[in-house]
Amino acid sequence: MQPAILPRSSEARVDNPALLSAHDSPHPLGFGLAESTPWCIIPVLPVGPAHKLSGNAYCERDHRREHAPPQLIYSGHTALQAGTQVTDLKFMTPGDSYVWKLSQDQPHL
Repeated sequence: MQPAILPRSSEARVDNPALLSAHDSPHPLGFGLAESTPWCIIPVLPVGPAHKLSGNAYCERDHRREHAPPQLIYSGHTALQAGTQVTDLKFMTPGDSYVWKLSQDQPHL
């Protein structure tokens, strides 16, 4: 199956005016220049500690630069005193454990 042969863009403009792209309009947004020109009111901001570029002490306010070695909060090692024995601990299972019994009709299992 061969792909459909599409006309070139110059031929498409002449033959089929419905195929006009957005680039053919006078403005990319489709509006006139008067409607699409950006306008805004310049904000009046209060003067603060970072309103100037020089001497705003950014490094003092940026806490990512405060490097220190990590603090030891908890030590997982428990020290045994000399001469003590380690007690035997059983592993705990949650809930009641099931006791498996051999069936009486099939003792070989």
